[in-house]
Amino acid sequence: MNAPNMLRGRLPFFLKFVAFVGGIALLINYFAPSTSSPFRSFSRSSSANLAGQEIPKKVWQTWHTSAILLGDDEKERARTWQERNPHYRYELLTDDGAESYVRHHFADEPLIRDTFLNLTDKILQADFMRYLVLAAEGGVYADLDVVCQEPIDTWIPPAFQGKTGVVVGVENDRMPVENDANLYYDYRKYIWGINNWTIVCKAGHPFLKFVAESVAKNLLAMARKQYRTLATMKLSYKEVIDSTGPRAFTDALFAYASRVTGKRFTHKDATLLEEPMLVDDILILPIRAMSTAEAEREGVEGAHSINWPAVVFHWSVGSWKNDHLQRPEDKAVAEAEAAAQEANSPAAEGAALKGENQAVEGEPVVEAVQAPDGAQVVEGVQVHEGNTPVNGNPSLEGNTPVEGNPPVEGNPPFAGTPPVEGNPPVEANPLIEGNSPVQGNPPIEGNSPPGGDPPVVADLPAQ
Repeated sequence: MNAPNMLRGRLPFFLKFVAFVGGIALLINYFAPSTSSPFRSFSRSSSANLAGQEIPKKVWQTWHTSAILLGDDEKERARTWQERNPHYRYELLTDDGAESYVRHHFADEPLIRDTFLNLTDKILQADFMRYLVLAAEGGVYADLDVVCQEPIDTWIPPAFQGKTGVVVGVENDRMPVENDANLYYDYRKYIWGINNWTIVCKAGHPFLKFVAESVAKNLLAMARKQYRTLATMKLSYKEVIDSTGPRAFTDALFAYASRVTGKRFTHKDATLLEEPMLVDDILILPIRAMSTAEAEREGVEGAHSINWPAVVFHWSVGSWKNDHLQRPEDKAVAEAEAAAQEANSPAAEGAALKGENQAVEGEPVVEAVQAPDGAQVVEGVQVHEGNTPVNGNPSLEGNTPVEGNPPVEGNPPFAGTPPVEGNPPVEANPLIEGNSPVQGNPPIEGNSPPGGDPPVVADLPAQ
């Protein structure tokens, strides 16, 4: 075979090899971290429509009442934002103001508008509102229990100036430890999440709009799960965290970052974060920046970012938590289980045996005698042998009804007590609660017929 024929035969293989090597090089270049900055950064396409736009110099806080009715502690913490950022506009949005704000700014967003306006739980409204004001106007949001320690203009490092559209801070970044079962991130082998008590963003940023839509869907899903409306549903502490709180905010970050970068983004991509990290145009500050107490927690394996300044301090007042420890029905079940365990404990059994009415013939019985409602128990009544006990208490010998006094009409016999001979129970007595309803009584309003789930009561759109 001559040389041209040999070259022609091997050319396809050579071209395939070059294409394969070139593809590998492109992939490495695409996913490799940027070498132009000492910090981690990866992005495929930034928010181009917001390029050149600055973060508004405005601080948002929300509360139930106006600023003049704030307590001394709240006023002192709020003052730190104004003192350290004198050129920033400050606004405290009240509950009443929040409703009109949503009606105005989200009039064309029925999912967000109607979901918010149908809520009655204050913490759900407060969580939701922070995302909405930032999505609409941008700026800086901070809870009232957060103290500003460094001027806002210093939060973004020089390497990320002009590239950042959103600033968030890590809340947890560590391995689980003992007694972590009550944490809201205990479903992971590694605990990681961002906080929602301090957020910075440009006006109209798509990430905050994405968060708001995600929260609205979470709340509707919670209402359907409970077969209730948005106004009547009762959420536990964990459900608040999952639907509107830090867990919901963190999950929205994962979903949004995965979408804009074209690469699945999870907590593993930001684990043990010691310096800021830029994902698209979202700057994630390390744990010490906004969660100082967690960063200084001793005896845990995780990030501490000791070389990074604490820009805020969160006091974790959390006044809403006491009302959301458990749903009322869960609390009732827990109390019933605790009472049953206490009743079945060895100590309770011993006390029951000790207190049992074991009277000797001829001795008076003073305690543990149970009498019907309205009846009187006379101290010193002697107990005689041979009497049939009523509910564990001996009865008096010969205690029969006085001749000629019939039993009261309609009263059923006492539980466990055989009727006195000659006095049969009256017929047609109503059944004890828990048995089938008396014939003719209508079922409770709202119950669905057997064999089907009850319909979900939908929330009416806000007028």
